[in-house]
Parts: sequence; C-alpha cells; structure tokens
Amino acid sequence: VTQTWEAIRFAGKFARSVKEVALAAVKQNGRALYYVDESLRADREVVMEAVTQTWEAIKYMQGGCQDRDIALVAIQQNGEAFKDLAKELRDDREVMLLAISKNWKAIMSIGEKLRKDREVAMEAVRQNWEALKYIKELRADKEIVLEAMKQGWEALKFADESLRSDSDVMLEAMRQSWWEAFWFASEELRSKPEFALRVVKRDGLALRHFPEAVRQSQDVALCAVRQCGLALQYVHKELRDEPDIVMEALRQNFAALTYVGREVQRDEEFMEEAMKLAPRQPSKQPTEAARAPEKKPAVGESEGAGSEEEYDTASDTPAPKHKAPPLPPPELLARGFFE
Repeated sequence: VTQTWEAIRFAGKFARSVKEVALAAVKQNGRALYYVDESLRADREVVMEAVTQTWEAIKYMQGGCQDRDIALVAIQQNGEAFKDLAKELRDDREVMLLAISKNWKAIMSIGEKLRKDREVAMEAVRQNWEALKYIKELRADKEIVLEAMKQGWEALKFADESLRSDSDVMLEAMRQSWWEAFWFASEELRSKPEFALRVVKRDGLALRHFPEAVRQSQDVALCAVRQCGLALQYVHKELRDEPDIVMEALRQNFAALTYVGREVQRDEEFMEEAMKLAPRQPSKQPTEAARAPEKKPAVGESEGAGSEEEYDTASDTPAPKHKAPPLPPPELLARGFFE
C-alpha cells in the first residue's frame, strides 16, 4: 500500500481493517476509503485524511457525513458534497451557507430551521434566481426577490402575487425584459398614474394597455406623446382636444395629426400654427435646359449668325434649336417632385 494505494483493492479482510494500512492508502488517494473495512469508514482520522485528499470520499462514509469539520472540508472543495450530509448537518447554518455559496442547489436540501433564514435565502438567490423556487416561505420578501431578479427577471414568476403590485419590483423586471415582464403587472398597479408615467416615459405606445382612468391623466398623456407622438391615438378622447397635448404630439411626429380631436381641427388659428410643424417638401429640381449656361457666339461670328430657323426637309416645319430635357426618374415623379 505504501507503494500504490490500489493495492488495498486486493488486500484481505484483515489488512483492510488495519488503521495504518487504511491511512497509508487514503493519504495517496481519498477514494481508497471505499475499500477499507466498514469500521474504519466511521473513523474520524481516516475519513478526514481521505476527504482532505478528495471531497468525493465523503460518499463512502458509514451512515453519511455527520461530522461538521469533515463536512466543511469536503464542501470547501466542491459544493456537491452537500448531497452526502446527514440530516442534522442540513440545519447547520455555517455548513449550509458554505454549501450554497459553492452550489446554489444546496438550498433544496436545507433543513426546516433554515427555510426562513434570510441570509441563507439571499446567498442562494445571489447565485441563481431559480433558488427562489425552493424558498416558499420568503417569496414575499421584496429585498430577496429584487436580489433574485438581478440574476434574471424570470424570478418574478415565483415571487408572491403581492409583489406584482409593487412598482419597484415590476420596473426592475421590465428593465431587463420590457414587454414580457409588463404582463405580470397587476391590474392594481396598472391603475396607478405614477406607474404609468414611468412606463410611457420609455414607451409612449404602452399607454394603450392602461385603463381609461389613467389615460385621462393629462400628465400621463403629455409624457406619452412626448415619447411617441402616435400615442395620441390612445389618449382619452377629451384630451385629444387639449392644445398642449396635441401640439406636443405633432412636434414629436406630425403624423399624429390623424388623431387630433374635432374641436382642435375647427380652431383655425391653432391649425395654422400646427401646420408650421409639417415636414417641408423637397424643392423641385431645375431641368437640364435651365441649368445649361448660355452659349456665347464664336470669335468672328456675329450674334445674329445662324439665327435663321432651320427646317426639317421631310416635314417642312421649323426644327427645334435644342433637344427637349429628359424626363425625371419615375420614382421622383411618383413622389410629387415634378408636379
């Protein structure tokens, strides 16, 4: 065994029960614990030596790991070691905190005493938002839920329903995934103008998803049309006749003119002012003939020379002095450039 630990695999029953032989083997490779006598698998010194070499030796302990120090040594190497802990150690705060810091899935195995421990829960959700799924007792804790959502907004799916009415929680989720998270907002939250203001400031068209009472808010309407003029179509009917709101919408997008109220349309003075916001049409392009410089007479040639009209002998009609300018491209004609 002093030459190679694998020799213990072929040793007799008596040799496997000798502590010195077992120690010599596990000092080389902790997995040798599997081959030692059962009585030595419960020996603290032998097991500690084996686990120090490799955490996996904890799997071969007789009756599972009940020793706190051995558990800490194993977990420090690999968080997976939590799976082989005895029941009493799963209620040990220090042991489980270390296990969770190494492997968040250890939260699935915590004892009853730790299920309401905020520090343990916080450590788990810092590693992975899915940990929230396994701590039902703390799903209504806003701080823990917000911490979980830093890892992924999907944590909102496991949060308590009451938090879907909390604007801080919902806006954190929407910051990561705007529209997917928005649909988790409660009706109560959507009925609050303060929440609507924070939403339409980022996406004016989101106004359509708020109840009528919110769309009647002048502050919300102004904020929405400033972000997107076309949000005017979702503003409450009465506010579409408010000059301030309409003008803000037109400044942002003149196409919002389609949605202005009838009272505003009848106000000639207002409409005259509004039309100043209309995008300017491109000026018409000069023809080639207009751009061509005037041809000067050649040296020795009088200005009147060659001024006699030339005739087309075939038709006996005066021939034009210049070729007609070419037609503009069809796409420009279609856009009204040459009307």
